Amino acid sequence: MLNDIKTLTDDDLIAGIATLTGAAREKTADLVAHLAELEARGLHFAQGFRSLYGYCRHVLHLSEHEAYNRMEAAHAAQRFPVILRLLAEGHLHLTAVCLLAPRLGDENHLALLGGAFHKSRRDVEELLARWFPRAAVPSSVRRVASGTIGAVSPLAVDRYEVRFTATAATIDKLKRAEELLSHAVPNGDVAEIVDRALDALLLQAARQKHAATDRPRAGRETAPASRAIPAAVERAVWSRDQGQCAFIGTGGRRCDERSLIEFHHLRPWIGGGPPTVDNIALRCRAHNAYEASRYFGPIRAAMDAAMDARTRSGTSDPPRPSRDQQE
Repeated sequence: MLNDIKTLTDDDLIAGIATLTGAAREKTADLVAHLAELEARGLHFAQGFRSLYGYCRHVLHLSEHEAYNRMEAAHAAQRFPVILRLLAEGHLHLTAVCLLAPRLGDENHLALLGGAFHKSRRDVEELLARWFPRAAVPSSVRRVASGTIGAVSPLAVDRYEVRFTATAATIDKLKRAEELLSHAVPNGDVAEIVDRALDALLLQAARQKHAATDRPRAGRETAPASRAIPAAVERAVWSRDQGQCAFIGTGGRRCDERSLIEFHHLRPWIGGGPPTVDNIALRCRAHNAYEASRYFGPIRAAMDAAMDARTRSGTSDPPRPSRDQQE
């Protein structure tokens, strides 16, 4: 390819770059439009992802920055489709769209989008500052925000440098832990103290989340119609699914989410699904909601149609089940 390009004249090279840039802009807008429709249909859920970002990262193999920008542009384009044309025509770049998106409304979007034509990131930030001025920040030496991780850098195969911001209270706890563990950790190694603290925290969290214990006791029998999941079932399901969402996408990919994990009835409780190991599985919150919408969506649609028919015929509406009953 490079050898072919070297044979171009200067004019042809410049013209070729302009043509390719225009085509790239159109392709970007087209991709954003497709992603917006994919998300609107919930197809990323069916593929095993809880968010459009995950789909862009792992299926399209985009970088974190590329995935985020296209996801945000897709969200904004669903609200204001004119964004797609402005991207395709080169009036806006993805960074501008992402900066503007949180501030766009029905009454101001055309003015804001127009004001950002062919502007740099800095120019767009200044545009937003003019539209939405903030109070002046007084000169001062400030503490950085607490609880934020500044950097995690790999040093070797099994060693990392971790930097984070801590409050004075956290430092005091760390000093007290160093004193209490002075016999077990005589050198006061902070890394070992934190590691021990995390072990204790994880053990406590596991007990609360899925009834983890080294000494399981015989639990009370659960009534057949109860929604309560026995502790033994929670332990077994958590172990079987390895603390990870067990949703399998249409392409065979298992969701890899480990945050906001919930116990899910494969056969819904309202449909007679029992709280047993075979009928309970782990789901992230997004896939739990997705499967609930797949199950209850047709039911709700049928109920709405029936109520509309009753309204037209002048008969009274049947009572709707409560949200707890639906779930």
